[in-house]
Amino acid sequence: MICGALLCALVFVVLVVALVVGLTRRNTRPAPATASPPSPASWQADPSGRHQLRYWDGTQWTDTVSDEGLASVDPL
Repeated sequence: MICGALLCALVFVVLVVALVVGLTRRNTRPAPATASPPSPASWQADPSGRHQLRYWDGTQWTDTVSDEGLASVDPL
């Protein structure tokens, strides 16, 4: 009878420790990385590689490109 009670107590302690360890690890996860702010509008290297520069409007690439200082239009 005493042996059964000790076994129950041991199982209870192991479960409590496992629960505490699980909750501790769950709460110590690093916060997800926040998105970096968008780049300001500017001429940048053309990501398609077809031209020297392509205009970034601050949210997306535009159709406006530049080669040797001459601007033209080339849809992506």
